[in-house]
Formats: sequence, structure tokens, C-alpha cells
Amino acid sequence: MMIKWRLKDLAEKLLSFKFVMFLITTLLRILGFVGNAEWLTVTTIVITGREISKGINGFTRGKNEENLGCD
Repeated sequence: MMIKWRLKDLAEKLLSFKFVMFLITTLLRILGFVGNAEWLTVTTIVITGREISKGINGFTRGKNEENLGCD
């Protein structure tokens, strides 16, 4: 049962937005449509943007939970 859960978790992570964007930009790099600098820029922006978004969502969720506790 634990193995099925781990495989399902791995599949979900492989289909994450960051991973899909990494695959697309890597494929474009291999095919020669983008250079090394562009590949690095796109990859860095996608990963950083998603992490910042998670941080902002976590921060606002924490503020909302604090507001619910005060009422």
C-alpha cells in the first residue's frame, strides 16, 4: 500500500507546473530554439515565481486564520 502511495505522489510531482515547464524549455533547448541563457532565465523565473506565489498564499492564509480566531 505504501508503494502505491509513493508512486502516486511521484506521478503528481512529475506533472507539476515547474517540472512541465522545465521539460518544455529543455526540449526547446535541445532543438535549438532557445540558447543556454534563455533556458536558464525561463527555468529560474518559473521556479522563483512559483515559490513566491506559494509564500504569498501561505502568508495570506495565515492572516485569514488569525482573523478568524479574533472574531
